[in-house]
Amino acid sequence: MLVSADRNGRFCQQVQQEQSCLPAERRSWAVEIVDLTQEHCNILGDPELGVFLGDFAFCALYNGMPVAAGGIAEPYWSGRGHAWFAKKEDGFNRRWWPTVTAAVRDAADRGLSSGKFRRIEMTVNDNDEKAKKWAVRLGFHPEAKCAKLMQTGEDGWIYARTE
Repeated sequence: MLVSADRNGRFCQQVQQEQSCLPAERRSWAVEIVDLTQEHCNILGDPELGVFLGDFAFCALYNGMPVAAGGIAEPYWSGRGHAWFAKKEDGFNRRWWPTVTAAVRDAADRGLSSGKFRRIEMTVNDNDEKAKKWAVRLGFHPEAKCAKLMQTGEDGWIYARTE
């Protein structure tokens, strides 16, 4: 089943190919959200994403091919999760952002409501204003600016959601 989301990144419906209130051009770029597998990670070009496989990891498929992946990992300690996202560098269509946003938000919602996580964090580069807005759209709140937080050594922000 394909899914679509509104401009605010909230799932609005599952899209039936034959029956949908969405115009045909929107159905044509709907993506399928499935559980993430190691094969998806390999196709996305980052086999190391496999360390994030689990209950709260997803893959976005377009015409059966992985175009993005994301979810909530537990790299620190029990109850503290980290939201992550990776997209295919070539061929990622901006029209998929609302659905991918809904999938990340859904993973965070499920993680918090399941009781597995009390807190979910994400890190954002200090210079990336679009990523900061996306974090807020996902329901995260800025907590702290940290020196040299990012993998590149740049400054970053910690955004968090709590139960």
